[in-house]
Amino acid sequence: MTKWKADKGWSDRFIPEIKRILGEHLIGIASDEDDQTMNTDLITLTMPDRGRIGCRVRRFAALGRFGGEFTIRASRPSGTKTELQKIYDGWGDYFFYGFSNQEETSLAQWVLCDLDVMRSRHIEDWDFSEQKNPDGSAGFYAFKLTDMPDDFIVAKSSSFAKNRYGAPPDDRLVAKRMESNPCPKCGSSHYVDVNAGNGKIRRDCDECGFFKDWTKMVDQNSEQERQNMIDSTNIPTKVRRAVMSARGCNPGGRTGRCQDCETVAPLELHHLTYYRDAAKMYPIDGHETVDDLAAVCRYCHLSKHVDVNGEFWRDPQEKDSHWQSYHDVMDKD
Repeated sequence: MTKWKADKGWSDRFIPEIKRILGEHLIGIASDEDDQTMNTDLITLTMPDRGRIGCRVRRFAALGRFGGEFTIRASRPSGTKTELQKIYDGWGDYFFYGFSNQEETSLAQWVLCDLDVMRSRHIEDWDFSEQKNPDGSAGFYAFKLTDMPDDFIVAKSSSFAKNRYGAPPDDRLVAKRMESNPCPKCGSSHYVDVNAGNGKIRRDCDECGFFKDWTKMVDQNSEQERQNMIDSTNIPTKVRRAVMSARGCNPGGRTGRCQDCETVAPLELHHLTYYRDAAKMYPIDGHETVDDLAAVCRYCHLSKHVDVNGEFWRDPQEKDSHWQSYHDVMDKD
């Protein structure tokens, strides 16, 4: 089986859902007059007699990195006509572009575009970036949806990302990272860590979605205690925003660069101390300053509160003190 057939076989599983979406947006209810005089109950909206619709569905792993744009094949070494050339030759009325969900059972996000709007300008008049497959098999033009005119987008899902590097599509995206070992399928060095549920974190290629390996197994009791701890804090809003902003988070957002591992991920605030005094009589809860906190990713945060036995400690200083005492005794022995 060729790669083209394999990719088409994978994307064809979404055809029934795509047909349903297209029906909702390209077919309307006829007027009473048309119903009574023209034997018409439904009518196609702004659609030629035989409308042609191009469809492309990408894998879930690409959503976090490319969610706010769409790509069109622009060159092939063989010289075979590309999708972009076919569009400017007049073929295709609409272009459906979407991303699968993590389970690859339905669409997580999608957009329906009017190709006549694209053809209204010469290709060089649009803003786009050029991309190439690592193996040199094809070149693509990447268009940001925010740069396109309003009438280019016919319809889109409510979850469609507003920009390329906006908030993660959902809480399943744990982190993005680069690795020295490239993806064996497409050659990319960009990977994403994705929460697969049941305490499992899988690492996928950010470009093609290739599964690399399982990276972490999280104890669910520790995870629940971590969440309870976060929910119970009363950090002042101004202090919270200042610490998060210093790590690159947008106002009201959580995605930034972890203060410990430097990974770009949803961040959480970690207390460097819980008390103003050594005797621990004056807790700082609700009176924190920026010097009392660090913005770290979920797993760096968890690692600070869980010891080698998997036991959760609300106060990391107590954990460190306990284990330091243990090591001191062992060293004496």
